[in-house]
Amino acid sequence: MTVDQISRQVLIGVDVGGTNTDSVLLDPNEFDQEHRGVLAWNKNVTTDDVSEGIEAAIAKLLEDNKSVKTSDVAAVAIGTTHFINAVIEQDQGRLEKVAVLRLCGPYSKAMPPFSDFPEGLKSILDGYQGFLSGGHHVDGAEILPVDEDQVLEHVAKIKELNLNAVAVTGVFSPMTPVHEQQVADIIKREMPGVQLVMSHEGKYKLSFNRLGRFWAHLRSRTGNTHSTPGQTSS
Repeated sequence: MTVDQISRQVLIGVDVGGTNTDSVLLDPNEFDQEHRGVLAWNKNVTTDDVSEGIEAAIAKLLEDNKSVKTSDVAAVAIGTTHFINAVIEQDQGRLEKVAVLRLCGPYSKAMPPFSDFPEGLKSILDGYQGFLSGGHHVDGAEILPVDEDQVLEHVAKIKELNLNAVAVTGVFSPMTPVHEQQVADIIKREMPGVQLVMSHEGKYKLSFNRLGRFWAHLRSRTGNTHSTPGQTSS
């Protein structure tokens, strides 16, 4: 293997639009060449299942340039308006009801979850609301401790409604997230496979482990048995 092959790093970009999904495979070391570093590109109609469309787009890029191994990929950048479009269009086919558990003690009940949502969107998303003991003051002091029995009561109601998406929000959790984490652990124990987000996280984060699992799945679909990004091929 040559030095160039060992050090080669390429980039993948995927833009998922409402109509088309565009993807490109770039070599930053070739930006000054006539092809501007573009090794492969493709455009396909955006699929109903966005994840499948992204996988197919990346697989096609690697298929079109077989000299690139998955271990050469330094980064994958994915941009999409899919979620925004679903919200703006109030598309029931792409949105599902969410259970919101607020850890607030006696506070903030005058402004329940979804209060400022448009009525149409609220009717699609509002699956369940629960106000629980927990949360913190701005100085980090507890409002009330988490009550596990209370959490279990709400979990039972959520399960009766066949909901699988839960948001846990605690007063001042960005500064003191411990109560959100405690409640999330209980929910995950009682509802394996639940889609759960805590408000202190701010947004969903793609961990390296999830990226590794995605890459392994992609390799199985493309027949590429090389290593995942960040690993050395044996």
